[in-house]
Amino acid sequence: MTRFFILSTVVLGLSACGNNDNGDEHHHDPMEDAIADACFHGEGGPFADALATLDPEDATSSVSAPHVIHRVTLPAEGGPGYVVYSPAASGDFAFFFDGPVQLRLFDGPTEIVSEGQEAVDACPTIISQVSTFELEVGTEYTLELRSDSATECRLFAIQLAEGHDGDHHHDH
Repeated sequence: MTRFFILSTVVLGLSACGNNDNGDEHHHDPMEDAIADACFHGEGGPFADALATLDPEDATSSVSAPHVIHRVTLPAEGGPGYVVYSPAASGDFAFFFDGPVQLRLFDGPTEIVSEGQEAVDACPTIISQVSTFELEVGTEYTLELRSDSATECRLFAIQLAEGHDGDHHHDH
């Protein structure tokens, strides 16, 4: 009898997590999840260094590693610097920065239009802005980065997913 009660409690508890009061499945806000991930990694890493080039044709430093804060050294304050990004899947991606960075993204000579840019205040000493783009797997994009006030920036790129895919967990 005790086992039945415990099992029933667990099953009822699990089913309560999946639904809200309206009987609909509970959905996470993909941007809120991405912001939480960026703040988490911004505090504890992992970190990787990338060197932006003056010429987009020379860009070879990749900022594609998932769940990594990339410390990008820019060639000069105010001038453009170029790195590359190759998404592991198609979809919407968020690019977080720790300061005011102007981001332009290119597929060859074609500029990809940003779906939006906004300030982020969840962890302001770690990230302060985000830009979003729709990207396709199998494409290497060139990122043009400009900062009027810094020669280094921190960049965190992540795919925005509907809900959790269960492949990445944190021990907070």
